[in-house]
Amino acid sequence: MKAFGLGDIERFPFINMPAAKSIRAGYALLEELGALGEEGDAGAPALRELTAIGRELARLPVDPTVGRMILQARTEKALREVLVIAAGLSIQDPRERPLDKQAAADAAHRRFAHPDSDFLTLLNVWEAYHDEFENLSQAKLRRFCREHFLSYTRMREWRDIHAQLAEVVQARGEKGPASAFHGLKETDAKATAFGTPPYRAIHRAILAGLLGNIAQLDEEKGGYKATHDRKVNLFPGSVLFEKREGGRRPSSTKAAEGTLPGAKRPAKWIMTAEIMETTRLYARTCARLDPAWALELGAHLIKAAHSEPFWDAEKGRVLVKRRSRLYGLELETRAVGYGRVNPAGATEIFIREGLVNDTITWPFDFLAHNRRVRAEVESLLTRSRDRGYLNLDEAVYRFYAARLEKISAVAELVDLVRARKPAEPHFLEMTATDLQGDEAPVPDAAAFPASLPLDNRALPLNYAYKPGGSEDGVTLEVNVREAEALTPAALDWAVPGHLEAKVEHYLRALPKELRRAFVPLAGTAQRIAGQLAVRDRLTARRETLPEALAAQLREAHRVAVDPALWADKPLPDFLRVRVRVLDDAGRELAASRELSEIHAVLARHRQAASATVAREEPAAWRQARAHWEKAEQADWTFGEVPAQVQVAEQAGVPVLAYPGLVAEARGVSLRLFKTAAEAQAVTPGGIAALLEQQLRYDLGWLERDLKALRELGPLVATLAPIRELQSQALQAIRAWACDPVRVGGLTAIAFAAARDDAKAGLRGLVPRFVDLLREILELRQTLLVHPQPYAELADDVVTLVPPDFLARTPYRQLAHFPRYLKGLKLRADRWRQNPAKDTERAALVERYARQLARPGTARLRWLVEEFRVSIFAQELGTAEPVSAVKLDRLLAETGAPSAKAAAEPPPVRPLTAAPAVKAPPLKSLGSLDRLFKK
Repeated sequence: MKAFGLGDIERFPFINMPAAKSIRAGYALLEELGALGEEGDAGAPALRELTAIGRELARLPVDPTVGRMILQARTEKALREVLVIAAGLSIQDPRERPLDKQAAADAAHRRFAHPDSDFLTLLNVWEAYHDEFENLSQAKLRRFCREHFLSYTRMREWRDIHAQLAEVVQARGEKGPASAFHGLKETDAKATAFGTPPYRAIHRAILAGLLGNIAQLDEEKGGYKATHDRKVNLFPGSVLFEKREGGRRPSSTKAAEGTLPGAKRPAKWIMTAEIMETTRLYARTCARLDPAWALELGAHLIKAAHSEPFWDAEKGRVLVKRRSRLYGLELETRAVGYGRVNPAGATEIFIREGLVNDTITWPFDFLAHNRRVRAEVESLLTRSRDRGYLNLDEAVYRFYAARLEKISAVAELVDLVRARKPAEPHFLEMTATDLQGDEAPVPDAAAFPASLPLDNRALPLNYAYKPGGSEDGVTLEVNVREAEALTPAALDWAVPGHLEAKVEHYLRALPKELRRAFVPLAGTAQRIAGQLAVRDRLTARRETLPEALAAQLREAHRVAVDPALWADKPLPDFLRVRVRVLDDAGRELAASRELSEIHAVLARHRQAASATVAREEPAAWRQARAHWEKAEQADWTFGEVPAQVQVAEQAGVPVLAYPGLVAEARGVSLRLFKTAAEAQAVTPGGIAALLEQQLRYDLGWLERDLKALRELGPLVATLAPIRELQSQALQAIRAWACDPVRVGGLTAIAFAAARDDAKAGLRGLVPRFVDLLREILELRQTLLVHPQPYAELADDVVTLVPPDFLARTPYRQLAHFPRYLKGLKLRADRWRQNPAKDTERAALVERYARQLARPGTARLRWLVEEFRVSIFAQELGTAEPVSAVKLDRLLAETGAPSAKAAAEPPPVRPLTAAPAVKAPPLKSLGSLDRLFKK
């Protein structure tokens, strides 16, 4: 109607007017094919006019979709193949699949299948049929169709439609349809695979008529996301459909990653000739697709959205994420220049991120000049700290914003500077007035000194105006030796110009009932600051500022304030001096506003200096060893052993040594070590050896008394030889009695108390130990012959009570073994009540039990046993609170992965096989999809 000038279809006097929905669908299809365009002035209704493609489609006596394919095939030089495929899409699928011969039909059709495209599969069917058509009679041709499960009637229909399309094309003046396979010797699957020129030409032509039928793989939920917010599935007969293996279909994500052996990589993008709805939406006749083809062919339908603009310092330009969507389906997301989308917004981002934050690496002369000017203004503003001035970053932004327009890339700025520089030599060079204004503050040299006097030295003070930054405020640079002399009081009074602001801060931090007495706070702070300055001179700077302020308020205002009140209300960072510690080479060791952190750094530096002295001045170490070290001793004769001793002093830094007790062949000696870690590593062994020396007679009696273990008789017969059990028991009790943890400090009194405590513990221990061991072994025997054991009971008993369990278990832990074994018995008694729940609980415990093979899991070992009791026998109680959260936290502290990340619980195995269920009969065409495996 548009081509013949019959006017709009809405106003045409039809006898039976088409439905409005059908008219809208027709317009939508023609707009999708590019046959209609919208024209009209603003505010006026749009007039749909035929495009050049629309006028050509109007002259083709075929379906518009097929006609659009033919027109695009002419451009892609693939007209011969597209005519065949277009004719094949116009008929019912010629391939047959009888219910009683499905396997044979699938095997016969596999000859024609193309791995990447159902369209090329149709083309293969056509080629195979016509290879025989020229040589066979009608009877043999029918037999060929039967053998290959092809419908002879539909094949003839296909030939007739193809002939009609070819006639239409010839009538248009085409001398001979071009072929996408021109120049190829063989047109096998490899030569026509996805990505090859023939594949691209054929499918681009087909896609021109099927722009609304594309879909993307949904890797999270499975299936495909199609246009118009549809969720579709591949038709089981498609060559792209993944067949199930073992009754279970592999996930698309795993197949895409190639983790499944022999798994075909699923198509990420597909195009389909038809979306059919039965019980679900199915995509029939599909092929792999490059979304770039849809971006080009559907440019008139693409809706682009821009979001998240950002500065790319590496590329030197402002970019924005552009999302291209076709009917709601996102085809592409990529970064494009933001300057073309929003010039003003791109310029602002360029100025703030590139110029203000100084991330541009191009060597502009004006940037170097502006850095120097800004550093000078920063120092000035830091000293005055006048809040009436703008943030310096904002001032810099306003300077550039007044001079730059539509600049969003370094290359554009380079061109602008080169164009303006000859006429304006100082273009983009700022001055202090540009950042501060005409009335710049003049700092007081006495209030904001350039250095801090300390022990006849002047330490430089550096000022920086960087609100919110780590370097904002005042920085004091010192070396390691000067940092030793720093005190909190020296830092509190370093900048007299900050005193009034500090006092006002502390007054505002007072409770309301106390703060009321100092209103107005600003005037009171100014008056008290003057009084504190006088007090500081009189007290020779012995007090910190909080201490001096509390004393002044108490003396002058009769207000009692504890300086600790301000401990949790610290000053703003710009009012606190930042200490930057440098080594002799000028390298930064630490930078902090907390003096305690600085002292920690100095401690590490002292350790390094100690190693240097030991290497370069061995005489100092020999003298210290002669004074402190002692040879092998059988009793505590060391007196009180200090934590550290001074060996020498290097450039003002004390060099320390650390005493430690070393176990040797004939006793325990006292030695000096270079680091505290070395001393702490050997001292526990020395203490244990000294305790064993003092308890040697008690341990001898213990060894004799342990022969009482023979009373256990048959209980140990299935576990270990009695002599081996006695040896293990002696080893465990000796380790308990000589545990160095007993000694609370390295003093003679602490050692004597630990020795006496161990002797008291050894008296009468054997009878109690025999009773405990009897209870453990009786419970073990009961579990081994339990009438209804769960599957892992024998393994759990062997794991908890192996033949060498006395040697492997700390003596203190043996008292809990009866409770652990009772927990196993309760589980065995109850597991048949709910096997599924028992299996689930066992899997939860097994997650953590698998982590016990890792080193450093001694504490985890017993927490897992407590966790097992809390899971299966909660009524027995636990020695300490335990939960899965606590175990995960302990694993995280040891660097192990959490149990959830380490392994998933095994699936619950059914106790009985599920009965076979007979499939219901098919009652409708919508039930056909049940015939295909999923």
